[in-house]
Amino acid sequence: MMKEKEMKRVPKLRFPEFTDDWEQRKLSDMVDVLDGDRGKNYPTSDDFDISGHTLFLNASNVTNDGFLFQDNQFITEVKSNSMGNGKLEEDDIVVTSRGSLGHIGWYNADVSSFIPYARINSGMLILRNKKEVETEYLYHFMKSDKGQSQISFMSFGSAQPQLTKKGVEDLDVVLPIRRDEQSKLGYYFSYLDHLITLHQRKLKNLNVLKKCVMQKLFSQKVRFKADDGSEFPKWKEKRLGDVFTERTERSKGGETLLSVTIAQGIVRQSETDKRNTASENKSNYKIVKRNDLAYNTMRMWQGAEGVSEYDGIVSPAYTVITTLDGNNSYFFEILFKQTFMLQIFQRYSQGLTSDTWNLKFPTFSEIKCLVPCEDEQNKIVECVTVLDSVIEKQKATLAAWEELKKGLLQQMFV
Repeated sequence: MMKEKEMKRVPKLRFPEFTDDWEQRKLSDMVDVLDGDRGKNYPTSDDFDISGHTLFLNASNVTNDGFLFQDNQFITEVKSNSMGNGKLEEDDIVVTSRGSLGHIGWYNADVSSFIPYARINSGMLILRNKKEVETEYLYHFMKSDKGQSQISFMSFGSAQPQLTKKGVEDLDVVLPIRRDEQSKLGYYFSYLDHLITLHQRKLKNLNVLKKCVMQKLFSQKVRFKADDGSEFPKWKEKRLGDVFTERTERSKGGETLLSVTIAQGIVRQSETDKRNTASENKSNYKIVKRNDLAYNTMRMWQGAEGVSEYDGIVSPAYTVITTLDGNNSYFFEILFKQTFMLQIFQRYSQGLTSDTWNLKFPTFSEIKCLVPCEDEQNKIVECVTVLDSVIEKQKATLAAWEELKKGLLQQMFV
């Protein structure tokens, strides 16, 4: 027989002032689970507007991170009043029940003051507190692995996963008996969410800043000066064939296999998630040297290019080019990612459909673009490198906070 202490239901990590056992209750004991109005007065596309009286929630408004009010659709007060169930009240929790299951939003005082009138759509359910639980605690429990695993288990359907009202009512919620412990846990995780939101916002702002800097630099509205304070010469129009030459050497065996990606540039193939589909005979694979630029011939118009930090080989489907003297390959890696250059690459790519478009070196070499002198190229690369470093550090900081929250959710809930 197990000892009483071993049978206690408590989390691994806990605020030290609490020692009471936790309990397990059905969700329906603590909240009313409510459907929306799915009858004859359900809105059609003609009823929606980009502004209005009542926000009619769509799938994009309820995310893994709570509510997101960007792609909004509104209905009139008259239309809303013609409908029955589904109108949100302050402190309600919204759960998505069709498609992307288990996204959770809390219609708290802050949200309701910003969006005073809102309704759920037919793919959502409302959890309305019977005052048997702290709503803030329940909100975070539903978002935790414990809550999400039950939602996943209760779902049915493969093409369009769904949750039933009865299934949600039957969810098991493990919670502290003491309401003050529920309240403290809820507040703690809301504060973590607030910190994470601030870091997400900072990362978004940094990316916007980088985009603005790129636009200013490549439109030449902002120009660097030489170290002695003098002006750099005007940018010159050049054929890419006057900047690059194609590298045509083939593999001799034993070289590192590289891959060209849109997001990461050139990486070792072994470090990607992609299955290695390279043939055993790599004698036709192309040599890549450090600082060479390689691009996917069929995806250059999507930005599949980068400068290699390694010696290695790439598939014959790629084009490998090396800069002539007086040019910085990293500058062109940045230039080739700009929207106006991607549009040029698309225009010059040959083929009947986008699946067959390709940009081989003879055509690539005829493209003309404005090019600064090498010293200004170096200044631009240095600027972008600093920006990228700041952005990567912010990504790491955000990831650390998100990982901390994930670990705490696992340890502080039963």
